[in-house]
Amino acid sequence: GLSVLFLVRAGLLVQTLRNLSNVDLGYNPDGLLQISIDTRASGYKQGQVGGVYNQLLARLHGIPGVRSATAIRNPLMRGAMSRAHYDIPGVELAPDETWDAAQVGSSFFDTMGIPLVSGRTFTDADATRDQFPVIVSESFAKRYFPGKDPIGVRLGRQQRTEIIGVVRDARLSGVRVPSGVFMYNLLEKEPDRINALEVRFSGDPAAVVPAIRAEIRQVHPRLLLSVTTMRRHIDDSIAKERMVAATSTFFSVLGLLLASIGVFGVASYAVTRRTNELGIRLALGASPGSVILESLRGTLVMF
Repeated sequence: GLSVLFLVRAGLLVQTLRNLSNVDLGYNPDGLLQISIDTRASGYKQGQVGGVYNQLLARLHGIPGVRSATAIRNPLMRGAMSRAHYDIPGVELAPDETWDAAQVGSSFFDTMGIPLVSGRTFTDADATRDQFPVIVSESFAKRYFPGKDPIGVRLGRQQRTEIIGVVRDARLSGVRVPSGVFMYNLLEKEPDRINALEVRFSGDPAAVVPAIRAEIRQVHPRLLLSVTTMRRHIDDSIAKERMVAATSTFFSVLGLLLASIGVFGVASYAVTRRTNELGIRLALGASPGSVILESLRGTLVMF
């Protein structure tokens, strides 16, 4: 009985794993690479990172197969995003009410394939404006501007932050983290650090990745980096569920096998003890079917 329960649980875990693998992320992870870098540990200080970023983008866009590239301050699928809080006109917020936020490059949404719902996305010219543009998720707009158009609304006490666009909800922190209230800020012209580059490519990643590594080494030979497909990041983010499902399935099948061997052994022993009795019944005219049925009934009673 326990073996069957474990097998059922393993089946549920496998189904959960399948659901996580097929969850709608809000963007297309296929043909997407994440280059994790560490500009701070590599020795770059504020005032130097922007120049390195521009060099990296120029190098990446020159690689055959690379369609677009952008930056994000916190790597995706790592479960950690920045938190933000702005005063919203006409909305009463709790003093500690915050939401997930990310600093991204101007071509982030095109590179990721996150659809624009209304308004517009960032442009390079936004980095020179006096106002600070932000883009919010659909969940953000529905929560704080129900039935209203948030485009053009200015946030903050000085109202220098302006909502310029609304995009579709996307799972950026992890597969298990539901899409929700999210805000995107444009990466500063001179950021203090950049921890990841997102690259949209076509073709075989085995051909694109070595070229990417070679071009980045031309910019900084000792820049700390790793290049991984987004599909791999997604698989890694559900590795725990995958391991638990595999372990549960193994032990469930093993338990069921041992239980089956035990049942067979007991049944065989019971039939062996009644060999003479069964032979006499057959000799007295009992049908083979009734003898077999009686043996099965007696074996089942034992369990």
